[in-house]
Amino acid sequence: MRSLDSLIQREDNSFGVVRLAAATAVIVSHAFILTRRSELADPLATMTSFSLGGHAVNVFFVLSGFLIAASWDRRPNLSYFLTSRFLRIFPALFVVTVTTIFVAGIAQKQLGMAAFLFSWETISLFLRAVVALDGGGTLPGIFIENPDERYVLATVWTIRYEVICYLTIPIVATLSAQFGGEKKIVAAILAVSAGILVLRFGHEATLLIDHLARFFFAFYLGIASWMMRKHINVSFVRVALVFACAFVLLGTPVSPVAEIIAIASLTFWLGSLNLGRIGNLTNRDDISYGIYLIGFPIQQTWLVLWHGPYPILMNLTLSLLTIIPLAFLSWRLIERPALAQRSSVLELLQTFMRKPSVKGQ
Repeated sequence: MRSLDSLIQREDNSFGVVRLAAATAVIVSHAFILTRRSELADPLATMTSFSLGGHAVNVFFVLSGFLIAASWDRRPNLSYFLTSRFLRIFPALFVVTVTTIFVAGIAQKQLGMAAFLFSWETISLFLRAVVALDGGGTLPGIFIENPDERYVLATVWTIRYEVICYLTIPIVATLSAQFGGEKKIVAAILAVSAGILVLRFGHEATLLIDHLARFFFAFYLGIASWMMRKHINVSFVRVALVFACAFVLLGTPVSPVAEIIAIASLTFWLGSLNLGRIGNLTNRDDISYGIYLIGFPIQQTWLVLWHGPYPILMNLTLSLLTIIPLAFLSWRLIERPALAQRSSVLELLQTFMRKPSVKGQ
């Protein structure tokens, strides 16, 4: 049994493995949906409140809340915080979006390259992905026979909510400094989010408030876990008990809340395991974000190249064999180098914001 407090150091946790498993689960979920041409084909879609991919995204938000709260506690500096988050998300998102557009432009046969690149459809997809963090939109002549031709970068939409969650951390910190009661604020956010999930149970999650409640609850559950890290111990027995409770509550209005809590407990227990070299490797080279970004267009591409229906396992195997090397390149060539420029970017910002001195004063 280990306390959450002992897991914050990279060498003492297996969070990299958890992130990799979650990203892979998203690929598995999409393999079912794309090959069987139905969102209900996901193995957990009709059994729980969330699909397999949905549960995996909840893992990302819980873990993100825990680690980002730790980062803010270590260095509660707004410029450093925003710069770090920007460099972690946007360089890879920009490159993946632009690369996807150019490869699609070469592959499609409907338009010339210039007409393709400057079509409103293409420009709209770029703006929706990189600026609006939407992920919706199509490209001319691309994936037109696929079941989800409306989405080229389908996973990007969750990044919008992650950014929103990030931005609330300095706001909560400011409110806590002014009025005190940081734990009360976090508890209130959790209570309101849980209440909305309960009240909206049985409705399709199409409203903004549905997504905000879900992601805020998962993210702030991670933050609350960080705040209570010295008092929370993780063990297999406790995880099993939480999952048993969640199973009993399936189909009830509190089921979404119970499932997210169960996923959070599983996340921290898996992260507490000593997985040796695998854990060290995945913490050093975090390819989970690349897998998450690149996965869907690659899976869509294999549907086109195969020219017809084919087994789920085939889509999954071919896709992962393509995605993992590309995600590794994304980490080594884009994500890690971008993060290494954090100090330079901060210095540039400080230089830009510094008032020029006036001679004679």
